[in-house]
Amino acid sequence: MKLPNGFGSVYKLSGNRRNPYVAKKTSGWEIDEKTGKSKQVYTVIGYYPTRKEALTALAEFNANPYDVNAAKVTFEDIYERWSAEHYPTVSHSNVQGYKAAWNLCGKIARMRFVDVKLDHLQMIVDESGKNYPTLRKLKVLFGLMYKYAIIHEVIPKERNLVEYVNIKGAGNPNAYNRKPFSKSEVSRVWDAYKSNVYYTVVLMLLYTG
Repeated sequence: MKLPNGFGSVYKLSGNRRNPYVAKKTSGWEIDEKTGKSKQVYTVIGYYPTRKEALTALAEFNANPYDVNAAKVTFEDIYERWSAEHYPTVSHSNVQGYKAAWNLCGKIARMRFVDVKLDHLQMIVDESGKNYPTLRKLKVLFGLMYKYAIIHEVIPKERNLVEYVNIKGAGNPNAYNRKPFSKSEVSRVWDAYKSNVYYTVVLMLLYTG
């Protein structure tokens, strides 16, 4: 199927390549000094494993053009640049929290930032094995990184899908399912502690945590 004029093109490179499909778009024209004729100057959007993914990337570029050089920036690059600016402005405990959250992002660290989708972010959450407080910090980290990427024109603001990351369904499968004692259970412990020294320990834990 022929693409519309000015839309760009997708073609397959020869050989056995991991990402054989190229998406590119004409960015301008220049004069060939040898022939004196004008020729097209192309911007390569990226390389992809399937034609469908290349066409999708080209369509997204046409809908929301971005700096292709900026698009080479990885998820880790954004973290490093953002943290260099942000960490000096917050407390040590906040920095440690962000670093702990970042350590969960290994699977997507080297991906191009523009290629990271909502499913990738959700995967990090779902596979983390962490409880809500840590995941809340992780989501805050995502939000700050995406804000930085938008300000620096790595992605358009429409690509910020962090608000849709669900952190409520995840959790540590090894965590204890803690349930507080009822009033009647506390009363029974008080009734029994005089006859059994171990109940004294239970009472201490009840009132001191």
